[in-house]
Amino acid sequence: MSLAASPACRKNKTVNSNSNGGSNVSNGGDPELARRQAQSLVETGKELYKNDQDEQAVETFKQAINQDPNNAEAHLRLGMSYAALDKKTEADEEYKKAIDLFKKRIQADSKTETRFYLGEAHTFLHRDEEAVRSYRQSNQAEARRRGSVLPVRNG
Repeated sequence: MSLAASPACRKNKTVNSNSNGGSNVSNGGDPELARRQAQSLVETGKELYKNDQDEQAVETFKQAINQDPNNAEAHLRLGMSYAALDKKTEADEEYKKAIDLFKKRIQADSKTETRFYLGEAHTFLHRDEEAVRSYRQSNQAEARRRGSVLPVRNG
């Protein structure tokens, strides 16, 4: 998995899923079912967003968050959809929620993709130093996973 940062619009970029704990009671109290349903909605929302159906994507990501409020990717992608609709305030709120959830997820597990998504959320908020730090940590974790070593630079 090669992960690279790009500050440009990510309209055509695919970001894989991740879901954190949390559930919605509408699923008979089954948190795993809620997470699966939420992730299915995220996948649907990604397709809507990719096809420039941004208003429908917003509604779909909101449904996903209703199913699993701790789905960091749903918040990130809802922010992206709001941004596509020029709703900066709403977008920034969702990016901040995504950052908080990704940070919590990193504490629970240190998956490479989680650090990458955290970098994405920081990028959207123009927090360049935090984004670079997250991207570097993601790349270093991926290199360790593969058994190779990346040079580490300070600064």
